[in-house]
Amino acid sequence: MQQLEDILDKMFNRMQTMMINMVDNMMDSAANRSTPQGKAGRAKEHVYPTFIRDSVTERRRLRREWQNNHNARDKTAFNKASQQLKALTKEWTNEVLQDHLAKLTPTSDTNYSLYKATKNMKRPKQQATPIKTQMGTWARSDSEKATTFADHLQKVFEPPPSNDHSVDNEIDEYLSSPNQLCLPLKHVMLYELSREIQKLNEGKCPGYDLVDATLPKQLPKKGLLLILALMHA
Repeated sequence: MQQLEDILDKMFNRMQTMMINMVDNMMDSAANRSTPQGKAGRAKEHVYPTFIRDSVTERRRLRREWQNNHNARDKTAFNKASQQLKALTKEWTNEVLQDHLAKLTPTSDTNYSLYKATKNMKRPKQQATPIKTQMGTWARSDSEKATTFADHLQKVFEPPPSNDHSVDNEIDEYLSSPNQLCLPLKHVMLYELSREIQKLNEGKCPGYDLVDATLPKQLPKKGLLLILALMHA
């Protein structure tokens, strides 16, 4: 009989989780369909002068000749053209930057353009501190760093050793006993649920389900009744 109750509890919890995920997906899809899709802006491209574009064309021609012939002279000419193109591009970029900075002013006539261009210079640079694993190697990927941190925190936050094993056994038995950890939720009326939803702060960031405070406030009466049914399940 106890096994049957455990199976029914697991099935009920699984169905309840599926219903909650279904409500999240419904709100997310409804918000996506109702939100107008803006046109993706094209990235701003640099308009290079004619002599740089001619240099790029010449470099591509030399590269094609070297790839077809594999001659040492063609390779030398291609490398020389590449270095010249790199120097021309760097010189032209510096000239454009200097010309742009010369036009900036710290006054309101140009909307404080000099301050906006230099406000990030004095900010401290955020450096990614290297992390060494237990094996002595460097953690490079995000998963390796997360695993290293998890192992470190597991060792740091270990409980202190206890001298009274009887108390430890009593605590373990109490935590392992099938007691109800919290009382069931009281039945909530529809107006109470709507009132609490209207109190949600819209300035908070959405969670992992991408549901912020604005979506529940826009729910119709059917959506509120579905949430109410999940709360009373």
